Amino acid sequence: MACQECKYFYEDYSVGIAECENDQITEEELSIYFSDNKDGCPHKTQ
Repeated sequence: MACQECKYFYEDYSVGIAECENDQITEEELSIYFSDNKDGCPHKTQ
């Protein structure tokens, strides 16, 4: 998933959920980086 390095990304493997924990990220960004799995998230931790 392209957003796994995003500083707002949260994943809990024990229950199989993944979500973005930042209300400032737009729906368009969520669609591109979270749903469509495209690279280039502007909120990377590195």
